Amino acid sequence: MISRQIIMFYRDGDPECQMAIEAMSELYSENPNYVVLNIMKVDDTLYPDADDKAGYEYEHVPAFFDEDKHLLYQSFAEDTHEHMKKKIRAIFDLAME
Repeated sequence: MISRQIIMFYRDGDPECQMAIEAMSELYSENPNYVVLNIMKVDDTLYPDADDKAGYEYEHVPAFFDEDKHLLYQSFAEDTHEHMKKKIRAIFDLAME
């Protein structure tokens, strides 16, 4: 099975990013097929200038993109764990198509 690539921009220590990592871990446990997904994690702090992000436009992390640089989801502080998990599940399902 070949999945589409997902690009995830994150920051170490960021509470929303930690919540996303936890949601992803739960999803891997719930559906072992997700483990084969091609997810490239990019530390946002390595690219402080917007010009360095190679066309990826977002304001908040975590931010998920498809391989064509389309923003699939970015977290906001008010997002709950369940909301974030639902959004990430939809991204995983899309990548598996």
